[in-house]
Amino acid sequence: MTENRKAAAPNAAAALPAQQSAEDKWRALLAKLASAKQQGAALALSGGVDSGLLAFACREAGLQPCRCYTFASELIPAQELAAAAALAAWLQLEWQQLELSVLQLPAVAQNRHDRCYHCKLAMYARLRQAAESRGLMLLADGVNADDLQTYRPGNRAAAECGVRHPLAEAGLRKAEIRLLARRFGLPNHDRPASPCLASRFPYDTPLCLPALQAVQAGEDFLHSLGFPALRLRAHGALARIEAPPAELARLLAWREPVCGRLRELGFSYITLDLEGLISGRFDREQPLQTAGQQTPAGADRGGAAAACQAQASAKQEEEREQ
Repeated sequence: MTENRKAAAPNAAAALPAQQSAEDKWRALLAKLASAKQQGAALALSGGVDSGLLAFACREAGLQPCRCYTFASELIPAQELAAAAALAAWLQLEWQQLELSVLQLPAVAQNRHDRCYHCKLAMYARLRQAAESRGLMLLADGVNADDLQTYRPGNRAAAECGVRHPLAEAGLRKAEIRLLARRFGLPNHDRPASPCLASRFPYDTPLCLPALQAVQAGEDFLHSLGFPALRLRAHGALARIEAPPAELARLLAWREPVCGRLRELGFSYITLDLEGLISGRFDREQPLQTAGQQTPAGADRGGAAAACQAQASAKQEEEREQ
């Protein structure tokens, strides 16, 4: 990482006038991007509305060349990759998928509290590598001003890798981003947020491919029933569905098919969370076990936990045979 690139990531939380309108912030964003249009840009495009608006802004500001990169890993739902590719095509911007196996990182596989930092560090290192190979100087992602007020360890990784947050720097908040995206006709202006699959598991719950695939399959089924904004949280053998409060009654009408499908995926207990959908739910929790305590030997460890244990046992058997 060059010293120039390190210096190119100012504090995105710098104070902005409290009464700025979304239009004022949009003009400020375009002006800032236009001033860097000779540098070329490498954008981390997720397919969501935030990075989508940023890509649109780069195009409108005449920032060339502008290339979008989407990360493909075990934690990214397949539909997110398709959405990113479709959005880049709609914007008529170059797009590339970057493969990354983040479960090879111990902090990610162990689902530690700082998992996001280690995952983003690996992703942004790949982004920087791709950008440098094409001479692109501006590295940017879709972090917005609201994201700076929540627990986001990945932002530290962005700062270390010189990745800018232009939306946050302009003071744009989530609601304003959706407003602007709708005004400009972006096809994903109402697309629900879709955090990585690791966020469906409590911290310190080991992650493995079978468990992640079970959660994604469960959410895909729920989406197919007409529930686009929800989370399927996995607590071992227990599946906990979070949906917007207004959708809870309608979701109960699908109780039998939902329970049947989730049992097929390995869950023994299926629950509906009465608090509804809460982003970053596990960030507000404190561990119930103290240091040194272990799960009782007779405790139920079915579902996702059983899948991870089965995969670990298979791997150990494979290593013994080699």
